[in-house]
Parts: sequence; C-alpha cells; structure tokens
Amino acid sequence: HGHKNFYLYRDSNGTCEWRPIIWDVDLSHGHNWTNVLSYFDDTLTFNNPLNAGAVNALYSVVYSSPEMLQMWVRRMRTLMDTLMQPPGTTDGILETRMRALAATVDPDPADPSPWTDGDLDAARWGISANFIANRPREEVERVVAQYFGPRRAFLFNTGANRPSLYGVQIPVAPQTNVAGMVVIEALDFNPASGTQAHEYVILRNTTALAVDISGWRLQGEVAHTFQGGTVIPAGSGLASANYVGLLHVVKDAAAFRARPSGPTGGQRRFVQGNYAGQLSARGGTVRLYDDTGLLIATTNYAGAPVASQKGARVTEIQYHPAAPTAAEAAALVGVVADDFEYLEIANIGAGPLVLTGAYFSQGVGYTFPEVSLAGGARLVLAKRPEAFALRHASVSAYGPYEGSLDNGGERIELTDACGENILDFTYGDGWYPASDGKGRSLVLRDTNTTHQAFGAATSWGLSGAPEGSPGASDGWLAQAYFGWDNFHFTGAERDDAQVAGPFADPDGDGRVNWVEYALGSDPWVSDAVPVGLGWRSDAGRRQAELLFRRPAHALDVTYELLATDDLAVGVWQVVGGAVLETAPLDAVRESVSLREPEAAGTPSRFYRLRLIYQEE
Repeated sequence: HGHKNFYLYRDSNGTCEWRPIIWDVDLSHGHNWTNVLSYFDDTLTFNNPLNAGAVNALYSVVYSSPEMLQMWVRRMRTLMDTLMQPPGTTDGILETRMRALAATVDPDPADPSPWTDGDLDAARWGISANFIANRPREEVERVVAQYFGPRRAFLFNTGANRPSLYGVQIPVAPQTNVAGMVVIEALDFNPASGTQAHEYVILRNTTALAVDISGWRLQGEVAHTFQGGTVIPAGSGLASANYVGLLHVVKDAAAFRARPSGPTGGQRRFVQGNYAGQLSARGGTVRLYDDTGLLIATTNYAGAPVASQKGARVTEIQYHPAAPTAAEAAALVGVVADDFEYLEIANIGAGPLVLTGAYFSQGVGYTFPEVSLAGGARLVLAKRPEAFALRHASVSAYGPYEGSLDNGGERIELTDACGENILDFTYGDGWYPASDGKGRSLVLRDTNTTHQAFGAATSWGLSGAPEGSPGASDGWLAQAYFGWDNFHFTGAERDDAQVAGPFADPDGDGRVNWVEYALGSDPWVSDAVPVGLGWRSDAGRRQAELLFRRPAHALDVTYELLATDDLAVGVWQVVGGAVLETAPLDAVRESVSLREPEAAGTPSRFYRLRLIYQEE
C-alpha cells in the first residue's frame, strides 16, 4: 500500500507465513489528510470511522471475510480497554506517555529555558501559519482534551451509533475470560504421514462471540505464546462452515499446510505456529492459560509409543576417556583423548528394532544408516572408530559422529526417523568424577529406566571395566564416594562440604561420611552398624573373624586386617594374606568376613580393621 508505506513480509526462514509491517503512523491521534493542507492540517478529528483510509485491493479481500470482521472488532475492543482506556480516564497510558515525551524536549513552564530542543527548533525553523503556535506541552494537552476524551466517548458509545466495521459493531462489553470458553478440541501426536512436523493442536471457541487470545499460552508437551491480534472467531468449526471457530496451533506452519491429508493447506484453516516442543507419542498433557495465568483448558492424552521409544536405550556414555597411552599414540598419529569417546545403544525389546534414519539431534551429530538391532542386542557409536578399535579390538562400532561429548556434561537427544523424540536428557560430569577423564564410563543401572529418569544421577553408575564395556552388559558396577553421595544427599547438599563432604558428620554419630560409605551405613542415621567379631569352625578349630559391610567394588577404599598379641605393647601389624569372603547384601553392598589364614597359636589375639580412603 504505497499511499501509507505498508508492506507485506514473508518469514521465509521460519513459518513461511505473510504478515503486514506498519511503516507510517503519522496520521493518527485525530490528524487527517486534507486536500488543502495535506499532512499539515491541525484540526483534530475524533469521529473517524473504523474503515477510514484509502481503498486498497488487499484490504478489500480481508474486509470481505465475515470472520475477519469479527476478529477485527474484537481485537479493537481489547485495545480500547487496555490502551485507549474507557471514558473518564484522565491519566491513561497514552496521555501519560505523551506527557513524558514532551517533558524531555519542553522545560517546565515554571522554569523556562531557551535552550531545550523544542525551543531551539522553533527558533531555528519557526512555526508555520497553518499550525497552532503551541509549545510541546501545550500541544499534548490539546490532544488530550480535544482528541482522547471525545475519541473515547465515540468508540465506547453503546447506543445505536456504536462504531462498526462494514456493519459489524464493536462489542458492547470487555471480554471476560472464563475456563472453558476455549477448549482443546483435538490433537495429532502421531501423524499418519510419519513426520512430526505435521503434528498440531486444535483450539475451539465455544462461545457465541469472537475470543481474543493475544498473549495466551500453551504449556505442557508444547509451548507457545499467541501473537498479539490472535482472535478465534465464533463458529461451529465444521467443514461446511469452513472450519470457522477453530484455531490450528502447529509445530511447523509450512509443513502443516503441506500435509497430504486434512487438516492441510487450501481448506481455509486458521493456522498459527511454530510452537516449541513436541507432542510425544508417549502421551502427555497440554494446558491453555490466558494472559493472566488463568487455566482455560487442559487435556491429557494417552499416547501410543513408537517402537524406538519402547525399545531403544542409551546404556553407556564414554564422554571423557583417559588420555592415549604411548602405544596408542604411536599406533594412531595425532590421536587425542576425545577420539576414544563412544555411546552404546541397546534394544531392550524381544524383537528386532529398526534404527534406520534415527539421529542424534543434541550432543553429537549422527544419523544411523540402514540398521536393525536384534532383541537384547547392543550397538556402539564411536567418535573415531579407528581409535575405538585400539582399546576395544573385539567390538565393532558405527561412526564417526560429528562433534564431541562435552567433558562438563551436556544434553543428549536421540530422535526417531519420523521426528519422534526417543530420549532427551542431560548427563553431568559431577555425578561420578571417576568417569571424568579417568577411563571409566557412565553406565545405565537398569535398562528399564523410564525416559523421564535418564537425567537423574542415580540412574547411572560407573563401569566395572577400567575403560568401559562397550557392546556388552556390565556384570557389575564400580563405586566411589563421589557417586555414592548421589543417593544420600541433594544437589544443594552435595555442594556443601560441611554436609556432604567426605569428612563431614551430618548425623553426629562419630562416623564421618566416607567411613559411613566404607562401612555401608547411612550418613543421616545414628545407627552405625558395628564391625563385629564372629567365630567360625575351620578344620575343627574355632577361629575369630571380623564381620562388616562395605560397598561392592569400591575403587577408593582399602581394607586391612591388623592384629596384635598384647594390647599393652600396642604393636599392630598387618595380617599378610588375610582371608576375605564376601556375600551380596543388596544391589550395591556386600557383607564381608576377614580373618587370618591360620590360627595365631597364642593365648590371646586382638584384631582391628583399618580403612584407607583415597579419593578416586
């Protein structure tokens, strides 16, 4: 529209939708173009109709749509209530802003100055005879008195002369938001086309009036804030009524309009996008809130997980491998520690799982070629397969992948070929410091872990093998104090050495935390399980043994049996070749008996257990 420099802009790199850009707003607040004075007529007109302005072919198309007229007057009413404000307003938003702007260029009349911008401009250029010779402050007050007041009375008139746009009148009352006025009519979490870009949520206006949802928000599985001017007209929403009354909120507006079947483009569908997030095939919740936070509508959908969501699991992460040995450096020139990174994926289902086209969309970059993983099988994805083979010669690996796993922890997202999220979680290097550059990998404790729990430190553990165990299930997991603390302290407590540090004693029972760990007890309960003395019969001889608990496969604690014949002398010696027997106590602890290999043959014998802690 060249007369007023209005443009249309297409968001070609985003939604591919068109929208107007308003360039000039000079003829506003009561100013009109006149044939005699053109722009420079100082007359203030407060009763311009809603469709004032030059004729334009595009506007005519818009105004010919009954639903667009509904939407226009409803939005007009919202802006009247929120920006123009009702009759009787004396210090409204607009006049307050105009007065503030005038004050920056026009001095206080009680303290005039010839050096302000306004006065300097007037002195330099003069004031046209066509204009009222007002200072900025005076002109603002003229607009307030002669335009804002009368314009409010004109717009808010509820009588027969209420303003209208081509016969559709401005609503009499402000919109009052209530739960249920807009409902979540339908959604498509698993499009038949096989691409999540075609998913959508449909909102339906249940009232007899157009509803302005500007600034309202969708939350839950998806997130979207509705643009200013978003109005859902009243209507049945039926195909016979061109779906008027519905709003289709979409993940990808351009993809939605290209759907192979309805709803799709060319059907006069009202569409807005693009929302963030995704409607998970696992099911979830979508909620609609108004701009004040009032819950308007909510829906829970059961979902139907796709095969990859049910079967695929990331089961091992070697994110910060140990540095290359001299032999490895010689075998592969230029190799660095990160080259030994890898990820392991398992199929926890009984049948084959097709991963063709699945890809890592966060963390690293890789799209799987044609691959089917047998039930219970595992595959390895290596950053640099030739480096991986130096340490794990018997294990084949896919790769290479782009990028590197962050040594400080990062988000990993695995996505199905159709765009459905399989896993999306963040690992941390502080979960188990022994996995951070010391060789051991992070291993998923239970392959049946739910996708929501993948981001919890307690869902992971340390590989038993020093360099991890890619391609195979870990028979056991290693343990260290920093890792054990995940199960006994919150994140905030772990950050406080006075609470969760190895030498703190939060329960005050005399056992510091690392001793609680070393003896399989609880740092918050003053019920320390003692190191006990037991007796056993060995080849007909009664023999003493020390009985205690400990974490299974601890990397950072050494246990020694000390003995002496005379407490008075107090010379304690390490018993060489002490016999150690263990039995599982639970998933992470074992019971232990520790004794001398043979009876001492002395009248009395005293034993002591020594624990040596060395941070791993």
